[in-house]
Amino acid sequence: DLSAHLRPGDNRIELTGGAGALLRLTGSHWLPWPQAQPRTAPELRYSVKYSRLQSSIGDLVRCTVEAERIGFRGYGMMLAEVALPPGVEADRASLEKLPVNNYEVLADRVVFYLWPKAGGMKFDFLVRPRMAMTAKSGTSVLYDYYNPESITEVPPVLWTVR
Repeated sequence: DLSAHLRPGDNRIELTGGAGALLRLTGSHWLPWPQAQPRTAPELRYSVKYSRLQSSIGDLVRCTVEAERIGFRGYGMMLAEVALPPGVEADRASLEKLPVNNYEVLADRVVFYLWPKAGGMKFDFLVRPRMAMTAKSGTSVLYDYYNPESITEVPPVLWTVR
C-alpha cells in the first residue's frame, strides 16, 4: 500500500527490478458528482425522472423511465437500474402492471430486464418515502447485458422528505 507516500496532484512512482519481475498494480479514485462526467454510450439513451424530489413521508412519487438502444448497435437484453435513496421503497402494485419482462427490487434500486423495441421503452412506477431525510440516490444506469462496457449513467438526485 503506497497511499502514505502519495500526495494530491501528480506523483511519480518508479519501479526497478530484474528482468522477469512480476508486478500487479491497482488503483482507484473517487470524484464527487459535480466534478465527474456521467458515462454515456452513444448507442444507449436513458432517462430517469421523478414527479417531485420534495415530499412528505408516505407520499406516492411517480418515477418515469425511458430506455432506448439507438439504431442497430447491439442486440439482446438491456438492464436498467433505477437508483433509490435510503428509505424509499418501490410500490409493488405499480411494478406488477409494467410492460417489462422482469424486475428485481433491491434495497437501493430497482433493476429492470428489458428487451429493446423500436423507438425504445417508456414506463413509470410509483415509489414511497418511508422516513424523513435529505439524501441522494445512487447512480441510475442502463447497460447492454451482453456488452457491459456499453453503459449510460444518470447522475444521483437529491431527495428531501419531511
